[in-house]
Amino acid sequence: MRKIFIFTLIASCSFQTAYALNDALKNKYPNSVLTDDFGILNEKDLKIENPRPFSLKRALGETIYWQCFPRESLSITLEDFGYTSADIGGEENYSGLVINVKNHEYDMRRRWPLSTYRKKLDAWIKLMHNEKYVCVAGRFFGCKNKITFDGIKYKHCSWIFEKLKTKKGCDSYFQNDCHA
Repeated sequence: MRKIFIFTLIASCSFQTAYALNDALKNKYPNSVLTDDFGILNEKDLKIENPRPFSLKRALGETIYWQCFPRESLSITLEDFGYTSADIGGEENYSGLVINVKNHEYDMRRRWPLSTYRKKLDAWIKLMHNEKYVCVAGRFFGCKNKITFDGIKYKHCSWIFEKLKTKKGCDSYFQNDCHA
């Protein structure tokens, strides 16, 4: 019984450190994650990007940064634009997929047929089901000053979507761009 307990304890500790960014990884890749990673990201996620320090003045779309948020603060919108185009076959309407979280908006690189983004949305719903936190990677596109109906000023930042990751797995805009 004692051996089983020790094995379980060792296995659970090693599982947690495999996903959590420890101090060594934070020092090695100090600029990759702009928030707490909540134990979701690992070194493979970070070493591909390894950007310079984030700055609102940096060239737009230059590098990829991760941000992690509570799942309940994230919303996703799939929009049917109501028109087709000959370059995608002309049979299905264009659509857009947008992740909104707090004052950040992650947009896809281009419009695709509705069925394409519907499949991606379904995959994200499975990844996020019963998860407390979600990490999103994107290329910074800029911020605009906005005002709410109540007169409160805030910065609204736009990002080009790259990846979405939870403890269950990862999905990316480009095929095979997630690192387990």
